[in-house]
Amino acid sequence: MRTILTKFFKSIGFSVAILSAAMTAEAAGIYNGNFSAAGTQGSPADPGYYFFIGDNASQTFAGTGLNTVDQISLTLNFGPGGVDVDTPLVLGFRFGGASSVPIGFLTYNPLVSTVQTLNVNLSDVSLTPFQSSSGDWTLSMFVSTPVCSGCGAVHFSIDNPLTLTSNASVPVPGSLALLGLGLLVFAVPRKRV
Repeated sequence: MRTILTKFFKSIGFSVAILSAAMTAEAAGIYNGNFSAAGTQGSPADPGYYFFIGDNASQTFAGTGLNTVDQISLTLNFGPGGVDVDTPLVLGFRFGGASSVPIGFLTYNPLVSTVQTLNVNLSDVSLTPFQSSSGDWTLSMFVSTPVCSGCGAVHFSIDNPLTLTSNASVPVPGSLALLGLGLLVFAVPRKRV
């Protein structure tokens, strides 16, 4: 009878371990935030406006729980001034401060006056080098190519949805506990007859 029970519990433990591994592998990480700094920073003289080298915005976000990022989507909405440029304005984006490598660029030109979204596809970029000890990280936006002197500016609002996506496996809550339970059943000693 004890042998039958041991086999039963081991089969349940094996099933729980496999289920737990499957749950862990299926989960992807998503972080949603708002890049409000685009509307409150920028030109020192005119917050929310961008037109010259040195106009930038930086915002620190609380820990995302993500260690890597595979895609960034940032929609920059216009403030009351909208797009009023005679030559293209190119904005760059990076994790961390000014010394870090840009991760993407977005161009506003005179022919495009609609809201644009920055979509950057990355390949398993680690956030770890840019995170504080508590997991906080910073997104920076800067003017990469300015418009000519007197050629206008782009004005952003404070409502700019940001999404980070990681395709790496992220443990589903409780899955690690299930895995431990499944492995514990394998550790039950059995009596040989």
